[in-house]
Amino acid sequence: MNTQTHILLACTLLVPAVVHPSVTKTPGSRALAIAAIIGALVPDASIFVMWGIAKIQSVPESIIWQQWYYADFWQQMGAISNSLPIFLLFAVIGWLAGGRWYGASQRGRYWPTLLLVAAGAATLHVVADLPLHHDDGHPHFWPISDWIYRSPVSYWDPAHYGQVWSVIEMLLA
Repeated sequence: MNTQTHILLACTLLVPAVVHPSVTKTPGSRALAIAAIIGALVPDASIFVMWGIAKIQSVPESIIWQQWYYADFWQQMGAISNSLPIFLLFAVIGWLAGGRWYGASQRGRYWPTLLLVAAGAATLHVVADLPLHHDDGHPHFWPISDWIYRSPVSYWDPAHYGQVWSVIEMLLA
């Protein structure tokens, strides 16, 4: 999926103020939304960095997406930034430290909840992406496994239902 759709999904599903406007005045609701946005961005962060560096160096788009993207270094960065085990570990740390989906801990410590929401948003991003990458996916179970699921569907490639998915994604957003 496109990054902006991941952000919309994360905010809708993980930030109560988005779904229930009555809790908008809950302390920390803005911070929860920011945590969800950051978490939804993290899996694509390595791609943004790669693209930015390539643009500074005036690398043509075709080279970026046909060579740089598949280079060992950027594939490793993509594995790290799309790792379900890492995001689940952060979610468990946030939960064990007292994080809750609906508000901060009673002791006024927001970081566990913010970590839980950010990790939840990153996990949601990776799980939503898993069935939408035909030949450009990531090893989502790194460092446990380097296995990459090769879906019959691509969120962008017309040869693999990309045009159909783009309509679905637009409606979802």
